[in-house]
Amino acid sequence: MPRPLAPLERIQKRLTYGTMPDWKTFKNNFHAPDDEDRIFTEYTLELRSRDDEIKGITKLGFYSLTDRELYRLVNRLAIRWKLNRRDSNNAGSLASSILYTLGFEWL
Repeated sequence: MPRPLAPLERIQKRLTYGTMPDWKTFKNNFHAPDDEDRIFTEYTLELRSRDDEIKGITKLGFYSLTDRELYRLVNRLAIRWKLNRRDSNNAGSLASSILYTLGFEWL
């Protein structure tokens, strides 16, 4: 049986590209301090480039997302990448960037 996590311990995890972390680990990393001791209660995201605009998923502008909203967004971006649509590379890049800030790395 795995040992329980220490409170607010960020888990560094490598994932196959396009794979989502499980909800429990994602939520833990969302609320755990990062390398700069920042703790997210909301995740602020600014999309300024047309490359970040994913049809039906994102538009240009500011987003302030809870842990659950961010998980859903990244999941939708990962699905778009897997479907290999026209904007799938942009969706994959955006999802990968968001996950990286939370301690996950797509390989």
